Amino acid sequence: MLRVNLVYQALPEYRVPVWRALAQRPGIDLTVYHGSTPGLPSVKAEGFRAVPIADLSPAPLRVMIYPTLLGLASRSKSDVLVAPWTLRSAMLTPALIRARLTGVGTVLWGHGYSKQEHPRKLRWRERQGQRADALVFYDDGTADGFRRRHPRYDGAFVAGNTIDLDAVEDARARHAAAGASAAATWQDLGLGERKGEQPGPIALHVSRLSDDNGVELLIEATARVRGMASVIVGAGSREPQLRAFAEIAGVRDRVHFVGDRYGEDDLAPLFDVADFFVYPKNVGLSLIHALAYGVPVLTGDDLASHNPEVHALEDGVNGALFRHGDAGALAEKIQTLFDAPDALADMARAAREGVHRDFPMDRMVDGLEQAIRFAADRQAAR
Repeated sequence: MLRVNLVYQALPEYRVPVWRALAQRPGIDLTVYHGSTPGLPSVKAEGFRAVPIADLSPAPLRVMIYPTLLGLASRSKSDVLVAPWTLRSAMLTPALIRARLTGVGTVLWGHGYSKQEHPRKLRWRERQGQRADALVFYDDGTADGFRRRHPRYDGAFVAGNTIDLDAVEDARARHAAAGASAAATWQDLGLGERKGEQPGPIALHVSRLSDDNGVELLIEATARVRGMASVIVGAGSREPQLRAFAEIAGVRDRVHFVGDRYGEDDLAPLFDVADFFVYPKNVGLSLIHALAYGVPVLTGDDLASHNPEVHALEDGVNGALFRHGDAGALAEKIQTLFDAPDALADMARAAREGVHRDFPMDRMVDGLEQAIRFAADRQAAR
């Protein structure tokens, strides 16, 4: 039985199904040690052990200081240690050195790049990564780039980031069984009545409203498209600014802030009425979430401004790209697609079918398991 200790920044709800499935793999004895991250609430573990750890990270600096990470890098505690691959982790390099000396296999899991990348930073990150026995990337493209730069390193694996698609399907089925029309759903959500015989497009955005995700672009596009309405889900420090922007743009009655509604049963009705999911920049796992509901995704074409999940978007197939930072281009894309309902329906089908085909939970867990077993075997061979 492999004692696998995994350190993570928090115990977020979207990671519970991943770690539960990993803990069910034969021969894996998993414990998750988690810190606390503002804006990323931790939940109760299900199907695996979880231990909260001391987090000495100084606010507001983005440095991660987990003394437990160094303590787990010992054969008395771990056979394999899995940790976030980030330069912000002050204890990571010492833990990797100690693990090598004490016979612990190591796996680093992360993006493999920064959205504010530069050559010196990339060299530092990849030099650190090569200290680990195995690396887990979120997407094939980034993994392949690493392999080309470091052909002698043979421990690169991919675990495509995803969510619990079964939970989405269950929520969709419960909402469908309720039999509410789109208009009735809109009213049930407390969003008032949809005006006009042929209402315009409905856009949905879901995020923590504390990050700069370009929501102002969505609000400006709403003002440019006749009859368009936007629903913004989330709470955070940017909400007052966004409400003020909607007021200035003259669309206070067409931009609906519905607060913190992150449960699937709360989100299913919102995805059901949405024509598009709009996340202008910094899109990540939310993209997979929208595709799972069969909602085409619109985002900016500066791929470097996004997280690895953006590679799941196929322009013109399950969503569309628009010129980065250009609200006019976003508005034009929305209007063009909304005026072609058959093409939009094809996108919706491709979104749902593609995410179930390419991003099942088992495939993500497979990538993690392969890296863990590779690290254990490599350490045993030393």
